[in-house]
Amino acid sequence: MFRVMLSLVLVVGVAGVSSAQEMQEPSAWVAVETCAIKPMEGAALRTSLREYIDYAVAHPLDLPGRVYGGFRQRVTDTANYGFVLEVESIADWEANRRGLREALRNDEQRRTLFQALRSHFVPQSCEWTFHQRWP
Repeated sequence: MFRVMLSLVLVVGVAGVSSAQEMQEPSAWVAVETCAIKPMEGAALRTSLREYIDYAVAHPLDLPGRVYGGFRQRVTDTANYGFVLEVESIADWEANRRGLREALRNDEQRRTLFQALRSHFVPQSCEWTFHQRWP
């Protein structure tokens, strides 16, 4: 009787673990682009960012990934701004970047707002980092 109960508990336990693993979301990547803000341009950056966001919400793009927004940070004398994007894979991140470049090429208003936004960053200061999201 003890062996039957132990076997039953073991079977139920294995079935529970495998179904829990199947229910977990696929692992995703969080891509963060961090750019240094030019000195004394924080207020102008906020204005440009608001204008770009308003346009992007009114004219959404069908690109892979989810934009979570951004954050501002200050490290010593340098202020940075980070843009956060979640994608399922690095290939999706590349497809997102290609789609954005194409949209900027084809949409003059989006391109103008994007260039105005980027003009508040120190040239060549933007850097992407990738972090695997916890399941």
